[in-house]
Amino acid sequence: MDITLITGIITLVTALVSLSYIVIEKDLIPNFRKRKLLEKFTGKWKGDLHQKAEKGQENLPQQIAITMKRNKNKVKGKLTFVIENNSSGYLTEFNITGSIKHDRFLDLEYQNEDLNKLSFGSMVLEINPTNNELNGKLIGFGAKSKKIINGNIKVTRNV
Repeated sequence: MDITLITGIITLVTALVSLSYIVIEKDLIPNFRKRKLLEKFTGKWKGDLHQKAEKGQENLPQQIAITMKRNKNKVKGKLTFVIENNSSGYLTEFNITGSIKHDRFLDLEYQNEDLNKLSFGSMVLEINPTNNELNGKLIGFGAKSKKIINGNIKVTRNV
C-alpha cells in the first residue's frame, strides 16, 4: 500500500472519532431521542379509567379513548369516555388541549364538546419507557354525577 493512502485512511478515521466524540460530548444524541419521544404522544390510545367511587357506591367501568396531535410541545385532540352500567351505556366526547412536560409527561385539560353539559377536568399522564403506554390521574367535574370526580387512567397505543 502506498503511504499516501495509509495517511489518508488514518486522517479519515481520526476525523470520524473526533466527530463521534463531539456528538456525544455536546449531547446531540439525546436531542434526537427527545424528538422521537415527543412524536410518540401523537396517535390513538385506548384503555380504562378507574374512577374512585364514594362510600357505598360501586366503581363504574369506563373505557377511554384519546386521539392526539402534537405541534412542538403542545397537543390537541379528542377524548371519549364510555361508561357502562346495568341498563345502558353512556358516551361522552371532549376536546383536549395541553402540553408535554419534561419529555415524558402530558398535562391535559378536557372540556365537554356539548357546552350545555357541565363537564371538564385535568389529567396528568406519564409515558412508559417503551413509549406505548400512558398512565396517570384525572380530576374533574362529572356531568352525570354532578360531582367532582377523580381516578386512574391507563391507556395503550392503538396501532
